[in-house]
Amino acid sequence: MIEERAVQQGRMRDPPKEGVIRINTDVAINSTLIRTGKGIIARHWTGDILRARGVMEMKIGEALMEEALTIRMALQMARRAGWGKIEVMSDCKTAVDMITSNNVQECHIVTILKDIEDLIKGFDFCTVSFVPRSANVGSHRLAQFATKLVNDIDWENNFPMWLIEAANKDWRAEATFCN
Repeated sequence: MIEERAVQQGRMRDPPKEGVIRINTDVAINSTLIRTGKGIIARHWTGDILRARGVMEMKIGEALMEEALTIRMALQMARRAGWGKIEVMSDCKTAVDMITSNNVQECHIVTILKDIEDLIKGFDFCTVSFVPRSANVGSHRLAQFATKLVNDIDWENNFPMWLIEAANKDWRAEATFCN
């Protein structure tokens, strides 16, 4: 079972506390190109982007499974980076509810959810929360961009202006929802 302290379900949160990295995730499925894109954006508690990752797969993925896989990928990225305190936010309420409630109705993703549960235990502080699409534009745009990639991208220092602008818009939208 996921510890209660490790999970925040279905509500907007205050801006992250000092030392906490906020990670937004999303998936885009392009049936025309037969591709699935995953977008992950990690931001410092001040709002500055620390890392952004776009992953392309040549398949038409199933939305719920791809969202869960992307959350798992974000947790793995955070662990590799050595971040001890994180907040993962997704606009897929169904995936977040499954992670936070431990009530798995979809047996085809139970292994992914178990992986997520195990990864969460490895952090000093970790929450998984739902965020409305209007406050998750950056990772959504990155996921859409990833569907057109030939190779995955992993930015750490220099970010394209469109990504910075979208992430800043998300930061302002989150602040609006929190007040």
